[in-house]
Amino acid sequence: MIKNVWLVIFLFCSRMDKNKSYLLEALCKKGLALCEMYQTAENLDESTTILEDIKTIFNDVVKFVDPSDLKVMLAFICYCVIFNF
Repeated sequence: MIKNVWLVIFLFCSRMDKNKSYLLEALCKKGLALCEMYQTAENLDESTTILEDIKTIFNDVVKFVDPSDLKVMLAFICYCVIFNF
């Protein structure tokens, strides 16, 4: 019985880790796409809304992983370039 409980816990944690990885990948791809959109934006109103979206996405990413993690490093480099860090 105890073995079954540990197996269920392991499978649940494994599934959560996979979901977290999928979420981080999706957020980083969206962040990179928004960074690209910001660099090609033509009017000021569009660029300010894109900047707000970029900030929101990268604040969400920081909730799950450190910015120096290899999975999200490219996205954070683009973030730093846009905000002149």
